[in-house]
Amino acid sequence: MNLLGGRGLPKDGALGITYIRKAAENKYEGSLKFIADAYEGEEGKFGFQKDPQMATFWREKLQDDDVFHYWDR
Repeated sequence: MNLLGGRGLPKDGALGITYIRKAAENKYEGSLKFIADAYEGEEGKFGFQKDPQMATFWREKLQDDDVFHYWDR
């Protein structure tokens, strides 16, 4: 998220999305929510085209038993 906003380091949206996607693929809760929201949002949000099916795909991953939740530290 810091790469997307340029907080604490140079802004690099493409690299930020790459890391968020990798985190979502590894089932980190915040990243799963971010990707699902990006697909549900306005067209072109963070480079994602609106795609309700992809939003549902990522949102359903939140129900998996092996998701890393914020409190799993």
